[in-house]
Amino acid sequence: MSLTVLEPSLAAKALKELNEKPDGRYKKINKLRAKTTERPDLKFDTTDKGLIIFLRARKFNVDKAFELMVRYYETKRSNPDIFENFNPSAERLTFQSGWNIAFPKRDSNGCRIFTICPGNWNPSDRSLINNFRANLIALEILIQEEETQINGLVIIIDFRNFGLTQAAAIQPTLFRRYGGFVFNTYPIRIKGIHVIEQPAIFSIIFPIISYFMKKKIKDRVKLHGSDMDNLSCFFSADSLPMEYGGTGEPNDFNAWVRYVINAEEELEHLWT
Repeated sequence: MSLTVLEPSLAAKALKELNEKPDGRYKKINKLRAKTTERPDLKFDTTDKGLIIFLRARKFNVDKAFELMVRYYETKRSNPDIFENFNPSAERLTFQSGWNIAFPKRDSNGCRIFTICPGNWNPSDRSLINNFRANLIALEILIQEEETQINGLVIIIDFRNFGLTQAAAIQPTLFRRYGGFVFNTYPIRIKGIHVIEQPAIFSIIFPIISYFMKKKIKDRVKLHGSDMDNLSCFFSADSLPMEYGGTGEPNDFNAWVRYVINAEEELEHLWT
């Protein structure tokens, strides 16, 4: 499975920030592929596209990329309650509930903007495991995009409409596991986390979920409270939907559901 040729500006960024040299990336891919034989117990994706995701996440350091791969595949194997039946169709209802969405436009740095909306969660309909699984499925899809591998991802956590019903259903131990998945095992460059209308319980949740965050990620967490206008300091107006103070189209959760469901067939190898 050959790699695509990056357009010039993206290739320049990959070289500068990730040490991705056009004439050397296949050499690094082959070195990483060779290292996978050290763990025959794990079912690695050893295609070029499957390997370069981890190399980009670790700036083409083969040893660090392999360490990340091992954690990623071990995590999937050892957490069957999350990763069995791990596909978009299984969480169609969670996606339809408006729990999460990726905005169609990227920010000015080319980052994907992925938004989680805990206020749309009805605990009587969907469990926290359903929600976290839907987030991980979405991340799985987004990290297949080369622009996202190189430019990274920005997360918005929108607590509007979050109340006592949701707060009472919080499970701290599950949040800790989820934080480990996202910040310790997933091959993704998180360039910012923006929290809107954070409730009082956030002061309890955040230390739990941030346990696995590196300092540079913690430093990128911005708490906006009810000051929605402050988002404009970090995002261009056209990259944000109208409900976030931008000039983009309103969130279209139906389009997002179609996107993730279509990805199930296009990225079939991810769900087996």
